[in-house]
Amino acid sequence: MPGLSGSAVDDDVPPPVSNSTERPDLQIVASRSLGDGSKAICDTSGGIPGIDPPNFSSDQATIDALIDWACRFDSNSPTNPCTLNGAGNSATLTALPSGGRQFCDLITSSSTFPEGDTIVVVRLRDFANNLGDPVEIVVRHE
Repeated sequence: MPGLSGSAVDDDVPPPVSNSTERPDLQIVASRSLGDGSKAICDTSGGIPGIDPPNFSSDQATIDALIDWACRFDSNSPTNPCTLNGAGNSATLTALPSGGRQFCDLITSSSTFPEGDTIVVVRLRDFANNLGDPVEIVVRHE
């Protein structure tokens, strides 16, 4: 949802080019590699490299991983959700305000989480170029 500035969430993903300095608006890093951890950008048949500890530094490996994550997601408006409610109908899980976005990705066998705990950190940028606070979750795969 929009941050403190009130500006809508942006959904720009730079072209999948190695050595790009442009970061996507949806920024995700994980402490462990997903799938085979392929360093190729936007290779949907390959994995995503981990960054340990998860951070948003300006080194090229981190920027490439950010782009690799972001290019796998679809950005949807609240009127076109990519999730289903309890009745199986398209709906957002929580009400999204004007300017809100829902980002969805289907984890495939080529980008599965490894067994054990993986820390995933996410932040978003808005149209005014403001970064939101990072949010962290732990994904446990047994």
